[in-house]
Amino acid sequence: MPLSNSKTSSHCLALESELFEIYNWLDARIAEMGLCCDACGQCCHFDRYGHQLWLTSLELEVLLRDAPASNGPGCPWLCGHSCEARGQRALGCRTFFCKDREQHVTALHEEALDRLRKSAARAGIDLEYEELGASLERLADQGKGS
Repeated sequence: MPLSNSKTSSHCLALESELFEIYNWLDARIAEMGLCCDACGQCCHFDRYGHQLWLTSLELEVLLRDAPASNGPGCPWLCGHSCEARGQRALGCRTFFCKDREQHVTALHEEALDRLRKSAARAGIDLEYEELGASLERLADQGKGS
């Protein structure tokens, strides 16, 4: 799964730069809508909310590199009520709002994901899209086989 094995690192670095540009664009659109996250950590307990976090292989790679996951219930980057990967959090985290679930901003999420997919295609990189728990389990299994 690591992207660095699929293309040269310069392609990956360029794509990562575009990912953060997309994050900045998305954060600005959400702010314009007047939505904000209270950083209460409730949504990070996936079982309580009955949802899953889906992310691209690039987003996961950035998260694992910049903010190593911990073991615990819910999101592995949740520490108390704080996100230890706030700056690197995935598109799905940026567009989920606990208190205003109808404000899930699905259209913005899809637009941001489409931008990322197009950037990856231009760079010749195939992005995987997978549920966080499944991704982490697969990586753990791969690590056991090494």
